[in-house]
Amino acid sequence: VTPVEVLQIVSEVTQGSDSGTLNSREFLVVMRKVREREVSRIMDAMRRVDEDAKLNDVCAEVSPAASALARMHALLLVLGYFPDDDAIREAGEEAGLGHLFKSTEEQGVNDGV
Repeated sequence: VTPVEVLQIVSEVTQGSDSGTLNSREFLVVMRKVREREVSRIMDAMRRVDEDAKLNDVCAEVSPAASALARMHALLLVLGYFPDDDAIREAGEEAGLGHLFKSTEEQGVNDGV
């Protein structure tokens, strides 16, 4: 959400109020609306990545780990970030989803195979 969008939300929430400040209730309403817009933006980006035929073709040809990494990489790009594959893997590990980003060979080594 851009600063201009936040100002628009504040203006909507405080219509008719000339105090120049937000009370606690107004602040919470503004934050909820900002969160809703962010969630909507992320969901739209996820849909675009899922609908990307070229990405889906590439993902169909590679391992599940490479597919998950490619999708996350694409999602972060769509959201305006400059993703780093090692950081994606590390974040996946910390979130308990590291298995999604490991190749079959890595999984076998880590499982003691």
